[in-house]
Amino acid sequence: SASWSIWSGHDNRVPMLRRAVVSALSILVACGFLYAYDRAAWQQDGWREWEAYNGPRAEISDYPMPKYDDISDELADLGLSENDYALLKGWSSGDTDTLDTELIQRVVDLREETPLSLPNLLAASQSYFERLASRPQLVIAVAVALALVLRWDALGRQAILIVPEIALAFTACTYFTLTGRLPNHVEEPAWFYAVLMVAAAGWPTPHAAEQSNWRSASPIAYATGVAMLVGGAAYMGACALPYLSVNELLTSFSQESYYAPGAITTCVRSNPDLVFVADSGTYYQFEEEYGLRYLPAEDVANRIMPLGGWGSGSPLRRAQCERVGARNPYKALLSSDSTRLIAYSDVAERVLQFLREHYDPCAEMVQVGALDGAGHQPIWQFSASDLRYEPL
Repeated sequence: SASWSIWSGHDNRVPMLRRAVVSALSILVACGFLYAYDRAAWQQDGWREWEAYNGPRAEISDYPMPKYDDISDELADLGLSENDYALLKGWSSGDTDTLDTELIQRVVDLREETPLSLPNLLAASQSYFERLASRPQLVIAVAVALALVLRWDALGRQAILIVPEIALAFTACTYFTLTGRLPNHVEEPAWFYAVLMVAAAGWPTPHAAEQSNWRSASPIAYATGVAMLVGGAAYMGACALPYLSVNELLTSFSQESYYAPGAITTCVRSNPDLVFVADSGTYYQFEEEYGLRYLPAEDVANRIMPLGGWGSGSPLRRAQCERVGARNPYKALLSSDSTRLIAYSDVAERVLQFLREHYDPCAEMVQVGALDGAGHQPIWQFSASDLRYEPL
């Protein structure tokens, strides 16, 4: 706001700057209160410990880690096998008793972060530029921005705002490329805000229009600014349209009784006496059955848990496991004959090996069913004794 006030050519710059500063300070104060409330909420019983655990866990699963062969000796000193390391990296770290916070942090310490140096930044910049070239929507946004910069005669001082916005978006994405993780939900907002600033600079203020006859002097830039604003509004409207459905709205107010018609929900509902553990990919599929915006009905949500992921070790997951007399999903698979694993065979084999290495060398598993739809994932039952297997 301050930059816009100064560079837009407005005659009353001091009052405009004063209002901009007051607005910025008000926003900072409001954000400070929200941050304080957030930190207070995380101090509740169980959640503070989970936050301490989830930080290093996310580093292992979300960022590049060394190959097992490169750190096999160090992992062996920590009591971890190749199978343990694969589960940690594969979002299957739900056994927070064996894979506790201290152990996870020591594994994280084995990762060598790329130093923030000029050669590494240049290499990351080149790598991101190559990635950017494969993203046509971002290339178009940058091309439009550069086109507006070239219309300096029409934009005047406003064009100065465009260059740092584009540079800032590129620098931010280059930095995350250097860290080894640049997800779409980080990259696209960075460019989205940059393009918004470009659109703002391409739209004339009343003062600028009077001084430079903006519309006649730069019809291309004017048309481009209008097209970007209209196109952006249309895109946001299209994204919001599915949420404007009357059925979707009614579902939002009745989530406690909403059952998605997906294969996983159907399986859980059809077996009310069973608790299901799902590998992270299958659990995400379960969340997608609810469009990633609805909560499952309570009797379904309480009887399915992921093998790892964000909630591992949280009070919510521990409460789920305690219903079957265990402290984590891995123990739940052995401690109760009413617990099943939904996973493809490769993940199930790793789970079985983990149970044999850390709990019971005589643990066994057998396939007792499969999902009717979607990926037709097998359903497994585990046993540490002569437990009778019951097919679904």
